[in-house]
Amino acid sequence: MNKLSSYLQLDSYDSTSRRILWILFLLLITFNIFSTAAGQFLVSLTIIFSFALIIFKKNFSFLKNTLVYLYSLFAVLSLISVFLSVDFTASSKNIPFIIIFNFSFIACLYAINNLNSEKLNLIFSFLFTTALIASIYGSLSFFLEWSERAQSTTSGYYTLGIYLTSVLSLGLFSAKNEKIFPKKIYWYIFIIIIFAGIFFTLNRVHWVAAGILILICGIMKERFLLLLLIIVSVLALIFVPEVNERFSMLLNITEFTSDRNFLWQGFIQLMGQRPVTGFGPNTFSIIFPLKNEIVDKSINSWHNDFVQIYMERGIFALLIYVSIYVFVCINFLKYIRDKKILQNYKYVLTGIFLALSVFFFAGGSFDPIGNITYSVILSIFILYTKPNSFT
Repeated sequence: MNKLSSYLQLDSYDSTSRRILWILFLLLITFNIFSTAAGQFLVSLTIIFSFALIIFKKNFSFLKNTLVYLYSLFAVLSLISVFLSVDFTASSKNIPFIIIFNFSFIACLYAINNLNSEKLNLIFSFLFTTALIASIYGSLSFFLEWSERAQSTTSGYYTLGIYLTSVLSLGLFSAKNEKIFPKKIYWYIFIIIIFAGIFFTLNRVHWVAAGILILICGIMKERFLLLLLIIVSVLALIFVPEVNERFSMLLNITEFTSDRNFLWQGFIQLMGQRPVTGFGPNTFSIIFPLKNEIVDKSINSWHNDFVQIYMERGIFALLIYVSIYVFVCINFLKYIRDKKILQNYKYVLTGIFLALSVFFFAGGSFDPIGNITYSVILSIFILYTKPNSFT
């Protein structure tokens, strides 16, 4: 039992309630990518338990952060957009997600509020292990033709792609962490498996994101990894026809837009009609003017987070969303310029920052599974950059 407590970082000064919350949090990040039902059940438990502790212990000090204020304001504006929607019935279905979107972030932030290097290593270990299993399963599902693209046990290829790409960012900048990767070869194997999972989702946006991450990491420190993954990519292009086909589509992106040209045309037609309040969540199928032109009739969203926010919630919600990333950038730059902070900590923070950048530019933070991962990484970023936390 002592070994288990030590492994889970259940410190003697932690109360029983804090220990339970910590275990719930670890279970959440473990099962999130494997089961939507388990993920939603665990996030609900984590929210209820953390909010009960916050109220009972009157511990609100951790909420005093600009990013928390912005995140909460975005949720409030999202909620207001429901009541100002052109179709309240359709938009009201989004209320539970809006509540969970904000509360899950606060719950994650509170669960890891006393973050230290040992607990950060444990969180990373759980994320890396689940990503490893998900990537192996996804790759097998692709090669054994269980599915046309790599996907997890509970989600589609896009959700798996954003999950693996964000975890790849964390992993790339953890090469020197001997607590997680005792030998460098283990790190190489991990990165190759995660990269393969991203590759076999056949998501072009995640290919580009992963390529940029690896390029940054390669230029900064890991040139051998950069060469190794280039070789792996070339072999996949040669021997896997589906990969070759998708890569050709990436090179000729103007010819293979997946109906995005019609989505942008529809956006341009409607963008001036309700710029302040938006049309309301879940109204795409009601307001989109070019339904007959799109080939894929299953499209039910704008396929771009910035457009989606503007069209559903209005310009102010979009500005708040952009402001969240701007403050992340400001805090990141402030942290890495601090000469008192060790270089290894700055290196890890770079991975955390780039993981958030993946969500910001590639999307996925509004996906039920992606949102939990985003909340976890943003919470880590806030606590990591807190004064005197990691120096």
